[in-house]
Amino acid sequence: MIEERSVGNDNTIAWGGRRLQLPESRLRPHFVKAVVRVHEYPDDTVSVFLGPHRLASFAADGQQISPDAPQSGGVLGAVKDKPCRARKRASLTAPAPAAVKISRVGTEKRASSRTKKPTWRADTAEMTVA
Repeated sequence: MIEERSVGNDNTIAWGGRRLQLPESRLRPHFVKAVVRVHEYPDDTVSVFLGPHRLASFAADGQQISPDAPQSGGVLGAVKDKPCRARKRASLTAPAPAAVKISRVGTEKRASSRTKKPTWRADTAEMTVA
């Protein structure tokens, strides 16, 4: 049997007179107010899905069977398994810091002849520097 449920403010869903707590996922930190699908299987186990993603599986007594966290060494857990120093390296496409010359716009002074704003005189129709 498949039913849709809305997740409560405490990150739980009501199922069979019980409140099933959804664990934190790599998809989202919480699922408050999300509409999830609850699949009940013939062996009375229950799985909760958000789209194609299974969020959790529960036994008939409401205990979570196993969190669906990626195993270490797996493809999905590869980023979490790397040490911090490996994640902080520059990408292969980033330019080397020494090769990049930072040019700043507007740091040089203007010539003194360009600092004054030209004005038009209406009576003589000529331009003068004010």
